[in-house]
Amino acid sequence: MPRDLSLANGRLLVNFDAFYNLRDIYYPHVGQVNQSHGCKSRVGLWVNGKFSWINGEGWERQLVYADDTLVTRVTAANRELGVIVTARDAIDFNLDVLVRRFEVHNLDNRGAREMRLFIHYSFAFWGNTIGDAAFYHPEARALVAYKDTCYVLMNALRAEEPGWDSWTVGHKDIDLDTGSWSDAEDGELGRNPVAFGSVDCVGAIHLGQVLPGSTVAAHAWAAVGEDLAAVLELDRQVVERHPGNLIDRISDYWRAWVNKEAGEDSRFVHLSPGLQQLYKRSLLTVRAQIDGGGAVIAAADSDIASPYREQAFVRSPPEFDPFHGHENYSYAWGRDGAFVAEALDRAGYGGVSRQFLSFCARVLFHDVEKDWGYMFQRYRPNGSVASNVIPWVDSEGIAQLPIQEDETALVLHALWKHYQISRDWELITPLYRTMVKPIGNFLRDYRDAQTGLPLPSQDLWEERQGVHAFTVATVWAGLHAAANFTEMFGERDLAQEYRDAAQGIKRAAETYLYDDEEGRFVRTVDVRDGKVVSRDTVVDVSLFGLWYFNLFDVADPRIQRTMEAVIRHLAVPTLVGGVARYEADSYLLDHREGLSRVPGNPWVHGTLWVAQYHIRKARTLADLKPAEDILEWVKKWALPSGALSEQLNAHTGEVTGATPLTWTHASFITAIHDYLDRYAELSA
Repeated sequence: MPRDLSLANGRLLVNFDAFYNLRDIYYPHVGQVNQSHGCKSRVGLWVNGKFSWINGEGWERQLVYADDTLVTRVTAANRELGVIVTARDAIDFNLDVLVRRFEVHNLDNRGAREMRLFIHYSFAFWGNTIGDAAFYHPEARALVAYKDTCYVLMNALRAEEPGWDSWTVGHKDIDLDTGSWSDAEDGELGRNPVAFGSVDCVGAIHLGQVLPGSTVAAHAWAAVGEDLAAVLELDRQVVERHPGNLIDRISDYWRAWVNKEAGEDSRFVHLSPGLQQLYKRSLLTVRAQIDGGGAVIAAADSDIASPYREQAFVRSPPEFDPFHGHENYSYAWGRDGAFVAEALDRAGYGGVSRQFLSFCARVLFHDVEKDWGYMFQRYRPNGSVASNVIPWVDSEGIAQLPIQEDETALVLHALWKHYQISRDWELITPLYRTMVKPIGNFLRDYRDAQTGLPLPSQDLWEERQGVHAFTVATVWAGLHAAANFTEMFGERDLAQEYRDAAQGIKRAAETYLYDDEEGRFVRTVDVRDGKVVSRDTVVDVSLFGLWYFNLFDVADPRIQRTMEAVIRHLAVPTLVGGVARYEADSYLLDHREGLSRVPGNPWVHGTLWVAQYHIRKARTLADLKPAEDILEWVKKWALPSGALSEQLNAHTGEVTGATPLTWTHASFITAIHDYLDRYAELSA
């Protein structure tokens, strides 16, 4: 299930699903560790003897954000109960506290009714429920749950009086969908003071008699810290400052942050109001997915494994690789982060990009003997190497590096892009010897001696080993970045070595990646002993990299024929539209009988790459129309909250895959800047 709403401050991240269940509580890093592990924490309402959870039937829910903020604006209406509940949720930018404001409006005009609000929290500390504990703290009148070095204190405030009116802690069974939350359904809580093992908690706020047509308000919060003293201090600060004031200051902070550049750039008037809003929402979403230590998380959607596992073993063809059914996207990939860094730099948030680039410098693997530096496939937010699906030997048992070489190249390319915009000399100077030269040496040397092509590595989709067009283009760009830096530092001979290697790669790309019969470039080649053993002619949207990273000019007829093939073969011929990842892509495809044939599900960031192609090759303002249409298409298929997914169901348009996907939002930001820059050039 997608995560409609994400809130974060660089240490604490929470997600809400479409039913307003609080599903994920990541701490002490964004994306690491999920202290609720996808368990549902719910909100319920008792009205004159009738009870209903907001995640249940009978509720009309709308989950959006307050404009230009990382503060939710949730509305839930229940006509049977005769109530409308509105909620505002926010994580303080400085304090590790989720602050919540609830307003309950009585729609019934027949008289006053007694109402009680119930707020439930469910945990699986450090990824499991073994040894979890919860208790009621009488002095704070709060609930506390904990294990090891993660404590969560839950409290409330009504009529300026802090503390729960009633409460209980207990045991839950996730498989049977039972827990102490069911104790709330009669409007009373048993006040069990302590529990251990698989625990959950419920607190009640007694709203009293609510008059017809009137509204009552209450606040709640969850403070997260390393020990009891820390969360008690946070609780004290929330009470002292008042939770309502905290929500207001959080709103003000994010409005100022997101309008730092967009609010002053007159070019944005060329965008529709909807695109302007989605642009700012994308900036906020990307920011929420970045850890305070600089790691850019691909997605923090903990549900991602469930549908993948089902499709891997039930609905997908036999050749489907079920790897993703056992994993999630809460990792830092160098590739995703590099695209995000470019987007943030162009949007004026170079300080955030700087954190990511510094993170890469810290985690870069150094082969001291060869003076190489390269990135492993992915990392955990704390900088440790994450699980890797790429083997250290090939199918014949010969040693190979378990990498996607494009990630290493893109990090260096992103560093150069960052420098071009920021002139951040203080960052570049210490990274020159520890990052720039080791990566440059690696890209220069990690090539086939006969062809000059990069050696085989895993493709960007993590599906095949080989020499890939996208990777070749990124290595070329990375080598030019290395050459630019080394020239700045006076090492001209070394810079020439990097440029010579890049030139050799371009010649090899023209020789081996271009297929005369197809009249275009191919996505992957298998070259042995200087000869092409096979060419993978499947049309793949990642071929955009050949012009995007300037290996070839966008006006090159070979590139134009290649991109024409991408558009022709990968356009999804349904009412949903968009562009598929590659031909016959079965990943998460809806295989129900009777559905029309499609090349695959439309991938949102892949579709945006096609928009960027139209922008790059535009020679008149009219030529920008296809790109405008794609940008509006992206807006059309965003969730009401503005969250963008990895892909869409080709037949229904339902969001599919990780949602929100950080890479998708970054691609939208970059496409907007490409459009605005090109519009300005063509208007001059």
